[in-house]
Amino acid sequence: PADPDRLSVFAVRSLLSMLDDADEVTVVRLNGPSDSEAIAPISALKTSRGARIKQLDLSNTLATYNGKQTPCKPALDAVKQELNRAHRSNVAQVVFFLTDGECTGQPPAANDFLDGLSSHDAGLFKFFLLRFEGREYSRSLVSIARATDGEETLVSAKDPTTILKPFASALSRSQGYEAYLLRPGKNE
Repeated sequence: PADPDRLSVFAVRSLLSMLDDADEVTVVRLNGPSDSEAIAPISALKTSRGARIKQLDLSNTLATYNGKQTPCKPALDAVKQELNRAHRSNVAQVVFFLTDGECTGQPPAANDFLDGLSSHDAGLFKFFLLRFEGREYSRSLVSIARATDGEETLVSAKDPTTILKPFASALSRSQGYEAYLLRPGKNE
């Protein structure tokens, strides 16, 4: 209901297209861990791009959005476990967390998520919160972003062009760059 045009899926597909084959990725549906859905291992896009694109097909579970809740804590617990499994020395890890609303159930606490996260302990982790403007949200997610020098960004569920810039900015910033958008006659 918060994203009837599935712009979140469009944005994630666009993000995947911005990444190189050597980049390692997984996509986790917020309701997935609560529904006992297995998380695809973090793997290089060279071998997993097709599977991630298929996962984002509008007819698949991730895009159909059958969940009526936003169980953030179980999703973040599963993500933390996968991040620790995939951790390697001197390799940065980034989470892009897109939500359309407030977390249901126990809210995730920054310390609970970050304590024992290997890449965070090594100073190589950033958390980017992308949330739909005008919707209620859980402030504890902002504290995770701040504790990791990530950021909180508002995105629009109404215009496909407005959802791309926050993803591109977060991706650029995660790699140490600042993004800018080029439009005919206008640089932003």
